[in-house]
Amino acid sequence: MRKIFSAFITILLFAVSGCSCTRLPEDIYDLPYTVFQENTDAVPERLILKNERVTLSFTNGRTMLHCNGMPVFMPDKISKDSKSGKWILPERSVKTVLFTLMSPPEKLKGKVVLIDPGHGGSDHGAPLPFIKGVSEKGLNLDLALRLGSELQKHGFTVLYTRTSDRKIRLDKRGNAYKADIFISVHHNSAANPYAAGFEVFCLTPQAPERFTQLRKSVQLASSLQQAQQEVTTSRGRGIRFANFQVLRDARCPAVLIEAGFLSNREEALRCADLNYRKRLAAVLARAIRENVLP
Repeated sequence: MRKIFSAFITILLFAVSGCSCTRLPEDIYDLPYTVFQENTDAVPERLILKNERVTLSFTNGRTMLHCNGMPVFMPDKISKDSKSGKWILPERSVKTVLFTLMSPPEKLKGKVVLIDPGHGGSDHGAPLPFIKGVSEKGLNLDLALRLGSELQKHGFTVLYTRTSDRKIRLDKRGNAYKADIFISVHHNSAANPYAAGFEVFCLTPQAPERFTQLRKSVQLASSLQQAQQEVTTSRGRGIRFANFQVLRDARCPAVLIEAGFLSNREEALRCADLNYRKRLAAVLARAIRENVLP
């Protein structure tokens, strides 16, 4: 895979004007880097990686990059060393996130999907102040069951951590069954009532032996994030990384989706709409199917 990646990718980093050229570290995948950086005080230095598939745009000192316009919140900060003039791309982020985003898609193997409807029982999840009688735990369960039903129509074996309103311990969710794919379904909340959008979490890169698993998780997260744009009106909040226990416990490609902000009136009403959940489940199921070998 390393040789394929090296042969496939030619990375150009460029900015608008006032450019100078330097070199990036050459020990990661032996990739040929050419760096052009903007040298103006008014605009932060920007780094752009481009190949035939994607354009990745970084800003010095930040963790967020844009992949073909989609935000990706890197596990590590991308920065430029002021003394050497070299950009610093931490190896774990390169080997998991950048490698995945810039490589040709690698199909997942196996059709056993474990779906985890977040919360349940006495754990109601995020409050939903705009609609009486509706809770996050209920929305999570309904969306999860609809997603599973869509996958079953196409030959997937679907398992659930819960199929009713009951509380499940965290340590019984991510490792409850042997699965090929793990998806935890949640809805979001924030103090800011204007916060909105669909986001997907992957596990923060940890032990190198799990990098392959994480790369497949990032690929799946990217597909889910792109698919949801067909039915949502809010701007996608992109891919993020966290050390959630359900992701940490999973030993297969694993993601946690936040399907919308229940603290945002417009988005809460949309998430509570049955037809919307049906459409969202359908496009998410298609994204999963397209990532799995036939």
